[in-house]
Amino acid sequence: ESTDRILMFPGSEKPCEVVMAKNQGMFGQQSATSDEHSAMVQAGDAGPRKIHVGSLPDSITEWQLRQEFSRFGTVTDVMVKTGCEPGRQWGFVTFQRSAEAQVAKESTDRILMFPGSEKP
Repeated sequence: ESTDRILMFPGSEKPCEVVMAKNQGMFGQQSATSDEHSAMVQAGDAGPRKIHVGSLPDSITEWQLRQEFSRFGTVTDVMVKTGCEPGRQWGFVTFQRSAEAQVAKESTDRILMFPGSEKP
């Protein structure tokens, strides 16, 4: 069930933007290797596992992101970009399975808000 524009963290002014990350490699810099892709296909899980979360509050921590998104599945990695312009904080959350990432994206895009966020 989608909760678009609904989920917010206390103190947020608008929900976070959650999209599938364009690049699925480490830190979003490269695509998965052919060996990684082959393993995912054999496991029946060839889709993207990493989501990009934008419009985060400046004070967000990796722990907070992990806690919030772990309710959608097994989170294997979280990265929050540091040193962003105020109000422009973002991060990546990687799930064990692509289906988990898809559910998280559909359930939180423009819905999820953390305390201190200015927009979804």
